[in-house]
Amino acid sequence: MNKRHIFSLLAIVLLMSSCFNFKERIFLKKDGSGTYTFTIDMSALKPMMEAFENMADSTNTDEEKKEGPKDMTKKFDDDMQKDKELLESVDGITNVEAISDEETFNFGLKFDFEDVKALNNALNAMNKKENENYQEKEFFKHSKKSFERVSLFLDKSELKEEMSEESDEEMTDQDFEQMSQMFGDMTYTTEYVFEQPVKNISNQKAMMSPDGKKVTIETKILKEEEGESGSTKFSF
Repeated sequence: MNKRHIFSLLAIVLLMSSCFNFKERIFLKKDGSGTYTFTIDMSALKPMMEAFENMADSTNTDEEKKEGPKDMTKKFDDDMQKDKELLESVDGITNVEAISDEETFNFGLKFDFEDVKALNNALNAMNKKENENYQEKEFFKHSKKSFERVSLFLDKSELKEEMSEESDEEMTDQDFEQMSQMFGDMTYTTEYVFEQPVKNISNQKAMMSPDGKKVTIETKILKEEEGESGSTKFSF
């Protein structure tokens, strides 16, 4: 789940005026163990990517053709496999699965975690392998009576920094603002599934199922809207 490749894909979307959807699913048992899934649905990009390659100048060198958008999905697919191997070495993480469907353009990872500490370690391990200066975060907290989302996997400040590195130029505030306007409606959807009903949720945008065991929260990646926050606390 190399975030640099995620940001590279965002750059492609800028050029192709299309979109894709980030989806995260967290199943949490009462004892704090569970299953984490992160997927990126890029199916909306497939027709444009195919058209892009069909229209490519026949005089392009093989190296130039390799830099096309379809090749970027191959790199992303390879990255999923590398992250799978990395996760299999993290204590408390089992049943790791790389989701790589080049036909539907769906990519991601799925794994079981022994407890929330193991889940945090897994997410930090994936971030740290590409950035030796990465500062570890606490993404989630858990107790018998609550579960808390402390921060999102995709961070706005990190996005600006990574996009600057991808372009080999420092991204100005104006550049980032223009990108924010284009990506303003791109969403990051998280589905939380619990064994026990949720009594209270701190996030006012949360949508709860009738039985209170499933909560869906849709977050704008680059827009900071009133009442929207990366932190969400669930009380049982």
